[in-house]
Amino acid sequence: MTLLLGQVTYKLATTGRLPFWAGTLIGTAILAACLLILRAELRRLRRRRGPRWLYLTRPLIILSFTWLLLQPVLYIRSETPERGRLLLLLDDSASMFLRDRYPDRSARLDLAQLLRLPGTEDRPDLCQRYAARLREQQEEIGPLVDRLRRHLDELEQGMPWGDSFTATLEDAGVKAGPWARFTEDHAASLAQLESSLSSQPAENLAATDPEISARFAAVREHAASCLRLRDILRRWRQNPDKTPQALVEIQAAYERLATLLAAALPALQSLQAGNDEKFLGQSEAGLPASLARVEESPRLALATQALERSGLLEALSRKHRAEVRLLQTAPLSEPGASAADLRPDQAARHTDLFTPIERLIEKYSLELLSGIVLLTDGQQNARPRPEVLQRIQKIHVPFLAVGVGSPLPAPDLALVDYRLPSLVLSGQKAAADVTVKTAMPAGTPYAVTLRAGDQEIGRSAGQADGTPAARHRISWEIGRPGPSILELAVEGAGPDANPGNNRLFLTVAALERRPKVLVIGQSARWDLVYLLRILEKGPFRTSLHLTNERDKEPGRGKGDEEIPADLADLKAYDLVILDDEPFRGFRDQDVDIFADYVVRAGGSLVLLQNFEERQKSSYRSLLSRRIGPLDQLPAPREAASETVLPGLQIAECSRSLHLVLLSAQCEKGRDHWGQISEPHILFPVPRQTFTLLESPGGSFPVFSLGFYGRGRIYQIGIGDLFRIREWHGAEAQSRFLTGMLEDAVTPLFPDAAGGRDGVALYPAPASVGQKTWMLLHLSQPQPASQHLTLELENGERRDLEARPGPPEESGLYVADWTPEQPGTLSVSAETPSGRIEVKTRTVLPLSRENIDFDLDEPGLSQMAREAGGRYLPLARLREGLEAIPERSRPLVNVREVNLWNAKALLFAIAALLTLDWVIRRKAGIIL
Repeated sequence: MTLLLGQVTYKLATTGRLPFWAGTLIGTAILAACLLILRAELRRLRRRRGPRWLYLTRPLIILSFTWLLLQPVLYIRSETPERGRLLLLLDDSASMFLRDRYPDRSARLDLAQLLRLPGTEDRPDLCQRYAARLREQQEEIGPLVDRLRRHLDELEQGMPWGDSFTATLEDAGVKAGPWARFTEDHAASLAQLESSLSSQPAENLAATDPEISARFAAVREHAASCLRLRDILRRWRQNPDKTPQALVEIQAAYERLATLLAAALPALQSLQAGNDEKFLGQSEAGLPASLARVEESPRLALATQALERSGLLEALSRKHRAEVRLLQTAPLSEPGASAADLRPDQAARHTDLFTPIERLIEKYSLELLSGIVLLTDGQQNARPRPEVLQRIQKIHVPFLAVGVGSPLPAPDLALVDYRLPSLVLSGQKAAADVTVKTAMPAGTPYAVTLRAGDQEIGRSAGQADGTPAARHRISWEIGRPGPSILELAVEGAGPDANPGNNRLFLTVAALERRPKVLVIGQSARWDLVYLLRILEKGPFRTSLHLTNERDKEPGRGKGDEEIPADLADLKAYDLVILDDEPFRGFRDQDVDIFADYVVRAGGSLVLLQNFEERQKSSYRSLLSRRIGPLDQLPAPREAASETVLPGLQIAECSRSLHLVLLSAQCEKGRDHWGQISEPHILFPVPRQTFTLLESPGGSFPVFSLGFYGRGRIYQIGIGDLFRIREWHGAEAQSRFLTGMLEDAVTPLFPDAAGGRDGVALYPAPASVGQKTWMLLHLSQPQPASQHLTLELENGERRDLEARPGPPEESGLYVADWTPEQPGTLSVSAETPSGRIEVKTRTVLPLSRENIDFDLDEPGLSQMAREAGGRYLPLARLREGLEAIPERSRPLVNVREVNLWNAKALLFAIAALLTLDWVIRRKAGIIL
């Protein structure tokens, strides 16, 4: 049995073993038999009144047991409309915290009116609303003109008239009707506006203000063209026999309308600007403050307020399930996040517009999406993902890219890139190559300076010439040996939209002598050749031993042609590079010599490794037995941030190593390279970022760094050196190897050769948002963890626990910390020999996010086209959101109610049985 009431359907069915008809038949037969038996019994008790109640109780008992026998179930099916989910995505990258200067007051008025700021309530915006309708017309007319032109082409080639021709003309007629009605409705309003702008009647406007008259003439001509087009289509409908001839006239009328439309839009924009000038002259005192507020608000604040203050969210909630999300910093597991609590130092330093959208599409793949709205400045600095945009188009989800920011490039001086050695000889000249962004008016003077503390050690002056960038070469030197923090800055005259990208800090170590490097290899392979070329260009003294090219074992001793025989000989070198397998004549005691060289003497080892690690006698395996596993950092493994490819993890710290790539040689990563189409942009990292890549599955790291006692051990896959050169060229490989070698010979502790306690930071300077290691070395190792005190520039103090590093007997203790803001800091520790301290600073890393920050309208327009959507500036946000159609689907909910095992029914049956027994007992039917 089924009953429909509105959107709710009630269906009664049986779940017992008997069908409904059989249960009903059996119940009826039992009831009839029961009544016959009861009637025969009551004939003997005619004079008693009580037994007559049995005619009521007995049928009720029989019906109840029949109900239990049938086991009926009620299915309640209800349908409720489910509205589509509208995703409003706010770009929360660092560039969205910048402020803009807008080209004219009309642009600021547009935003102030969208935000409903005081003073904008009475702004006449007829031209603005008229232009919004014409833009919709422009989007519709382009494809239609193309279709008409194609059909006319087909007719000229002799093709027969078909249904597609007629359908196109019908479509043209459907679109032209509302255009003509809109033109008629606004004719009186435009005439009134025309008079108000000139303070003269419309008929005298040509004589008093010919410029305004010309602008209105363009609008009027477009309006007349809309009416003529409607008349042409009306005549065609009245005489459809002349359709081929009418197509020529209709196509010409549409092309004429498109031409007039292109002239009417800028005319309306100019008229609105004139209207705004008059409005501003008559405005109240609150309006200038509202316009100033627009320019004082960061882009992210404007985008957020455009949704909240304008009432758009409330209006959208009536049509969609609107959901506002931060694009990059908000976890996708949360329903949304507020941009009001987001600080600039928490903003994403890298903009990826594609990956978050892809993850959201995956998350809501089973839901109905009404649309995706992306509010951003368009500064995409991750690799392009056209497949994500194609997916949006395939699933037919409306996509709206909303540009936040000023369309005009902002004046800006910025440091784009630099080549500066991090290791120099004290008292000797060095060179720095600096690339500067010069988006300033031609003729603006500026200067690039290099300072060490309060002392200026280098300068180069320049003048903006209209080109986007300029290169400068600065000669400089450091007089005293030791580590120094240098400040590289560019300063110029005139306004600068982003002063935060004008300076950066970097560490330079000045040495009294040229560092000595020992290279021990099997043969002159290509990787060793490239590495030796870098050593020749830098301030290094190199001693090379190719053991497989000799007929006998190499000699032992202190000479340049001999391999060190003991630790005393090895201490003469600042860096030792070991190539793959142990050299000929390698002894068991050599393992202890190289281990003590790192742990006690503070030297650095660079291990060049092949990934086919089937040889148990590699340097890596031999040293692991002495000082622990080399493929694990002393810091907790949880510090690795994100999985880049299956089997590979990445952890970052700032340093002067400029480029590291994922390795195709990795045991777990080798199979994934075939799935990636553009390996040269697999994982772009900032040029001044040192990236540590490791494989957690036990295979050899792509590039790893470990701290052991007073020294370090670097490991790099030989195949990676080849791929750096193959995919990025010799320049990229040179930068990578130069940075690695300079980092390796820079001592972790100033007194690395002594036996005193020491404290150090790696890297220095520390970068905001990237992990920094604090290292403590004790000459007398302690069994427990040690305490470090961190003092920041703002007076904040933190107590950190330094854990023993591998192995514990080396006296190394490691703590890690992630800076949250730039400034000076000091790290100190109380040791058995006294208090030791090191001072440095935290800095903002050089990032493209902070350099290219102008609104990228062409990029957003292309992105919207590829996704099958449209691009709009923020001022037209309401226009775009109102155009997103409402989508819904029925949500079916089926509820199952068991009617046969309800507690009330069971209690009722028990009560009936009891009542039946009492009645029979009083009647004397039972004893």
